Amino acid sequence: MTAQPLSPDAMRLKAIRANLAALESADWTVVHDTDGRYVLNATGPMAERQWRVCHFDHEASKDEMALISSAPDTIVFLIGLVDRAWRALRPAQKEMRRDERRGGPQVDRKNFAAEAGMLCSDPAFMVFLEDKHGLGRPLSPEKAAQKLRTLCGVTSRKEFNDDDRAAASWVQLREEFKDWKRRKR
Repeated sequence: MTAQPLSPDAMRLKAIRANLAALESADWTVVHDTDGRYVLNATGPMAERQWRVCHFDHEASKDEMALISSAPDTIVFLIGLVDRAWRALRPAQKEMRRDERRGGPQVDRKNFAAEAGMLCSDPAFMVFLEDKHGLGRPLSPEKAAQKLRTLCGVTSRKEFNDDDRAAASWVQLREEFKDWKRRKR
């Protein structure tokens, strides 16, 4: 079986991971140098050496310096979010592949958009979105539809019918809702 080529986004993520792994520093810290300027120092993993990564202009704010000095930790955190999101989507993707091998999905994919539309009017689904995903009050079908599009990364629910990634995201959210309902009983 031949591996599919990586998408541009996947290639960029791979490069970011490689750059992060190549960083020798274990700690980036903003300090004053002998001239009174703020500099970003990197300290090796065993504190065996220290070097200057950059210096900041006198007009740089503390927030700007904090953002730059925390960049490696921030990238590690964001990559962790991406990894967890992919792990969460895998069961839905496997379910879709399994359904396709059986001659089609259990629920006709052409109904995903309609199914999502109906659920956005369901008061229980709105409470689920509020409880688990921060949907703001007052709850409404319009707010639920917008939250659904945001959570699934689509601009229109009709993408659930045409795009594998969107469909997998919908299936995952639908299953999360079903699990939530079971626990609420």
